Amino acid sequence: MASVMLAVIAITGIPCGIAFNWFYIKLHQWVWVLCMVLNALVFYLISSARNTFVLVVGCIVLGAGFGIVMPYIFKSISLSVPDQLSNLTTTLCLIMMDIGAVISTFVISIIAKNSDKALLSSAIFFGIITLIEVARNIYTNLKHKN
Repeated sequence: MASVMLAVIAITGIPCGIAFNWFYIKLHQWVWVLCMVLNALVFYLISSARNTFVLVVGCIVLGAGFGIVMPYIFKSISLSVPDQLSNLTTTLCLIMMDIGAVISTFVISIIAKNSDKALLSSAIFFGIITLIEVARNIYTNLKHKN
């Protein structure tokens, strides 16, 4: 079942990644916040899922959030570094993401002893990140208006 859910996440992420530019034009800096909210809600939903339908819906929404956030990260990198460093920074980001994927399993196993609590801790993490990003976006918008 886990491999099927991972496939659902990946398959959902593809069209969302393709539609990233449309989302970015419409939402700009709020794309990141939207993805963090989706991740927080979905990790909570998946942690409390008691049937396959809820699990599949959660994985579809998680795939959508992931499919949008990945292009956002790389776009942010390309906009924040000089052109001659773009390839290097993208490569370093990919390497760090792979290291994070490996380390996250160990960190989550330290935080929680079962999958429900691990997913719930992920929901809490994304919820905190969402609150920080909302505050940052509001502050940035107010700062630019003055």
